[in-house]
Amino acid sequence: MVSYQILLLLVSILPLTYSIRTSKWHFSGKLLCPLYTFKYHLEVFEEDYFRKTDDLLTNQTEVSSISPHLYKVDAEETDDGLDFGRHFEIYMLIIHDCNPDRYVKSLKVDWGKYHIDIEFVTFYALKFEIFSEVSEVKDIDVFGKGSAL
Repeated sequence: MVSYQILLLLVSILPLTYSIRTSKWHFSGKLLCPLYTFKYHLEVFEEDYFRKTDDLLTNQTEVSSISPHLYKVDAEETDDGLDFGRHFEIYMLIIHDCNPDRYVKSLKVDWGKYHIDIEFVTFYALKFEIFSEVSEVKDIDVFGKGSAL
C-alpha cells in the first residue's frame, strides 16, 4: 500500500510532458584568403541583449587550411532567453592569421536574425519542440580583416 501511495505522489509531482527545444544551423562556404595556407577557428554565437555574455553555440578547434579554404560549422541552440521579438541573432567570430604579417585577428560576421519557428512532436511522454533547421552558404573575405587580438 505504501509503494502505491509513493507512486501516486511521484506521478503527481513529475510533469507528464518534458519539452526539449532545439534549433540548428549549418554554415559553410569559402574563406577568401590569397595565402596558400593559414590558420583559423570558428566560434558561433547567439547574441543576447539582456545578458552580459552571448551564448557560445560552437567553438571549433583550430584548422590549418590549405587553399581552397573551405569551412563548415554546425551549431545548436536550445533557448533564446528573454526575447520579445522571438528571433535568434546569430553571428560568427573567425579567429585567423590571414594577413601578410600573420598577426592573429578576430573578424565578426553577422548571419542575421532567424525567427523561432516551433513545431511540436510528441513521443510518449516527451514533447519535442523543434524550432528550426537552417543551412547557409557564404563566402567570406578574411584577408587582413578583423581586429587584432
